[in-house]
Amino acid sequence: MKKDLTNLVSLGGIQIANAIFPLLVFPWLLGRLGVEKFSELVLTESLMLLALVVVVYSFDIDGVRKLVGEQSNEKSSELFFEIFWTRLVLFFFASILLLLAVAFFNKKLLLLQLSWLIYLLAYIVQQAWFFQGKEANSAISIFNILGRLFGILVLVILVLKNAPLEIVPLCIGLSYLVPAILSFFYGIRKYDLRFHALSNADLRSAVVSGRHIFAGNVFVYLFRGSNILLLKWISIDSAVATYAVAEKVIKCLQASMRPINQFSFPKIARALQNPIHRSQQSYVVLIGRHLVPQWSGLLILVVFFGVGTVVFTPQLAHSYPQYLQIESLLMVMVVAVFFGVANFIFGSCGLNILGLDRDYARIIALVGGVTFCISGALIFLYADFGAAVSYVLGELLLLGMLLYRLSIYEKSPSR
Repeated sequence: MKKDLTNLVSLGGIQIANAIFPLLVFPWLLGRLGVEKFSELVLTESLMLLALVVVVYSFDIDGVRKLVGEQSNEKSSELFFEIFWTRLVLFFFASILLLLAVAFFNKKLLLLQLSWLIYLLAYIVQQAWFFQGKEANSAISIFNILGRLFGILVLVILVLKNAPLEIVPLCIGLSYLVPAILSFFYGIRKYDLRFHALSNADLRSAVVSGRHIFAGNVFVYLFRGSNILLLKWISIDSAVATYAVAEKVIKCLQASMRPINQFSFPKIARALQNPIHRSQQSYVVLIGRHLVPQWSGLLILVVFFGVGTVVFTPQLAHSYPQYLQIESLLMVMVVAVFFGVANFIFGSCGLNILGLDRDYARIIALVGGVTFCISGALIFLYADFGAAVSYVLGELLLLGMLLYRLSIYEKSPSR
């Protein structure tokens, strides 16, 4: 019980650290940089997140699933370095393609885009999936909190001195990379991990085995990450800026529940791999019971956040001319937070652990494609408000499809 509580608090610390930048820095940057520069910043960030999908691949799910219950130091070492090297290879190819695309479409953004790549490196080096699978996140929580606080301090000082725009992603990236390096070597030392090289066969196996989860992640990006790209293409900079800030807040609210997600994931994996549990309860109940504390906590957080925004509306509206528009977008998008948490539990955890990763990829592909088309139409008609509505519709449609697939599997003889 003490170990579980420590692990949960540690995961919470990591997510608090990850939420500091979006919640504190991005609204301030909008006011400081202006709409045009800020829209360039979030556009290149959105493109970087597309490359991040390639780097993440399937390992945040596959890695934890393979590591849960693994006692062999040799196997843990092999898995640790296999995922690390594979992600570096994927990073190399994704970065080249991204920079070539940016150079072709808008050369003036090339240096800004290059600056964001340090964030990708940090994600690879930290190996957060490993500590999640080991259910030991205390040290990396401390590393991350200190790194983010120092990064914010440096960023504010440099931006106030009118440093180039490229400094912003560099500061953000370094605030992730330094803690990531500390976490990497801490993990090697604590678990006595032995170096393993990556063979061509290992690389091929890792890529092939995770292809369905990766495909699902690509289509998740279509309805969770592509609205900024569509707004930049179809609409105006002010719509990009207001929607980007609103989306940051919503994603931070979702991320606030991620510690419980990460805490629950290994436990859901063990429950679904236990034939006794699988025979006694329905999958929706077995998986969904982990959703209750998350929705309860999320409701309290949303109410607290909502009261705060109402109380401080006059001051915020005075400081940020776009605030009232951002607030209206948040009122539309906040319900998507609840759907998004449920989608992680039933989809990323449930279907993938049950071996239905191919079905999950198909569902995500369908929802992503439909939502992308709806987003384009709504953004064309209603700009940032249309993007907000499409964000909610995508999460709701995905939840309905996941529950439908679980109910079908429940009745199958292969259960």
